[in-house]
Amino acid sequence: MSRRFRFSVRMLLSVTAAVAVVGSLAYAGHLNVGGNRVGGVSIDAEGVVREPSEDARGLLLEHYRKSIQNPSPDLAMPTDLRMISLKGLEAAIADARQNNL
Repeated sequence: MSRRFRFSVRMLLSVTAAVAVVGSLAYAGHLNVGGNRVGGVSIDAEGVVREPSEDARGLLLEHYRKSIQNPSPDLAMPTDLRMISLKGLEAAIADARQNNL
């Protein structure tokens, strides 16, 4: 296998990993509406740590449920704008694993 192909596969995997990391970080913030709760605790403006109230938990859950939307049906349609084939990516990953790249 040529060096150029191995380099291309590595770059493709690197870019895919970078996109996944950035996307997951953006999603984890959930539009920055999580407030000041970290790990099941609430931290007020003076730095006092306590358990969030049931009302606060309920409001947050309600907000999350309202913000979730089904994906657009347009995503299932073929398009010329997609630059990466998932089947091609899976094949490249399988090939890289098989050849210890």
